[in-house]
Amino acid sequence: MGRILTLSILSIFSFGITAQYLPEVDLATLAELNKNQKEIKVNFGFSSEKRLPDNYSLKKYSVVSDQTNSSSCTGFAVANGAMTILYNMVNGITMWNEQHVNRFDPFYVYCSLKDPNDLDCISNGGCNCGSYIHEALDLIENYGCKKAFLYPKLTCSSTLNKANLRAMIDQTGAYSIDGWFNMVEYIETKSGYKTKIKIKDLKEVITMGNPIIAGINVGDDFRDLSSSSSKYSAPEHIEGGHAVTIIGYDDNKYGGAFHVLNSYGSDWGDDGYFWMSYDDFKNHADGAFVIYKENWDDWRESISSDKF
Repeated sequence: MGRILTLSILSIFSFGITAQYLPEVDLATLAELNKNQKEIKVNFGFSSEKRLPDNYSLKKYSVVSDQTNSSSCTGFAVANGAMTILYNMVNGITMWNEQHVNRFDPFYVYCSLKDPNDLDCISNGGCNCGSYIHEALDLIENYGCKKAFLYPKLTCSSTLNKANLRAMIDQTGAYSIDGWFNMVEYIETKSGYKTKIKIKDLKEVITMGNPIIAGINVGDDFRDLSSSSSKYSAPEHIEGGHAVTIIGYDDNKYGGAFHVLNSYGSDWGDDGYFWMSYDDFKNHADGAFVIYKENWDDWRESISSDKF
């Protein structure tokens, strides 16, 4: 699996559903990033002796949302996906209306990571910019994350600079993280780097209450998933990459599969979710990122300011 990592937003499917085709990043660069996060992963608490349940789900803490016509899958997978799930779990929030009010803003992430020199993006309304998963996590580590209901109201055409981020710190700073790590290993061989994914480790992370932000390779058949056909198999032809959030797993479904939250709304897939077998994930995932935080007490305080 000496593939090229696809972790940033690039373009849009022609059939009306936005898909993030992610630009190529060499695996050697990602291997170096992994070295920098090694200590966090070591301290996370994996146990080779731990017996895992056959299935586990964080779905009751998740919120389905729709990125519509924007290249913002990274923002949705990180903020609306992982951050919202963690917040709801920490605070025991399972009612839909309360979850919706408290969800994190994917456009805060998307608009903060725009490259002002990307003329192709800026000249096309600012809704087709690129952003990396690891940069999104660095942003939240440094500045925290914004709740969607708090001012300012952001869209894909908005842009946030560092001055804006600093001005918003009173409402975002409490929702910061202590770090992150990537569950994918990058093994150097004579022919280049290859990926290695330990399914048991990913499952254990989920049972510890941690959603996984993943970058997967997809083809144009990804659009066809539905309630009656919610398993995504390895594409015959890879069109690009897409950022999603793994929210559970089931060893008895499709020979063992991950349950995944997408960002195309509830009319897509199985009410906004889909399944991907362990084997397909190993062959078509290039990143599996986990948020790390030592103490969650500051996430239990309500931030209600309506201006920054």
